[in-house]
Formats: sequence, C-alpha cells, structure tokens
Amino acid sequence: MSDPTTTATAAPSPAPGVTLNSAVQSCVAAFNQTLAAEHAAGHTTSAARDKAVEAFCKAMPYLTSHGNIRGYIACVGQGMLLKIIRCEEGSKLLYAAQIAMGALPRELRAVGRPGDPCKTQ
Repeated sequence: MSDPTTTATAAPSPAPGVTLNSAVQSCVAAFNQTLAAEHAAGHTTSAARDKAVEAFCKAMPYLTSHGNIRGYIACVGQGMLLKIIRCEEGSKLLYAAQIAMGALPRELRAVGRPGDPCKTQ
C-alpha cells in the first residue's frame, strides 16, 4: 500500500478505455464516414465537406476533464494537420481548450521535484 503523503491519485482520463489516439480516430472516422455518406447522397463536394467538418467537430471530446481536454487538443491538432480545421478556427478552439484547462482544478502530482527519477509513485 502506498503512503498518501508521497503519492497522488493518477491523472484523470477520458471515459474508460479512451486514449488520445482513440479520440483522434473517432473524429477522423466521423469526418470520413460523413463525407462518404454525403457524396453517396449526391451532395456537392463543398456541401459534403461542410457536413463532414461539422461531424468531426461534434465527435471531439467535451471540455470537462483534463483527459478530455487533452483529447480535444489532439483532435484539433490532427484536424489542422489534415486541413479539416482551418488554422484560424483551430487557434480559437485551442484557446477555448486553454481556458477550459485553467478552469479545472489542478491535478495532484507526486511529492518531490518535477521529473525526479528517484521518487516512485
């Protein structure tokens, strides 16, 4: 059993089993599936892309926990990289994530110097 004065609880994560990779994969899958469905329905490329971008954004994690915010940031970054999200819009979304992160209570960290390899958790 660990000593409560020397360790802290683990960092909160998104929903059980959700990782940064799975958050990004969900967003990209929502984009690709919606784009294909809109093309199959006969919509123009522009209209199909608009719907797909909307689906990508709706698939992003809520800004309600540290883990979710990290997933959200990963999705925004990947969206910008893939040119799904415009850089101007991405900057605003990342700023929203920064504000949300600041509004949450700080995560507890292990006692000791940051990055001290001698301390165990």
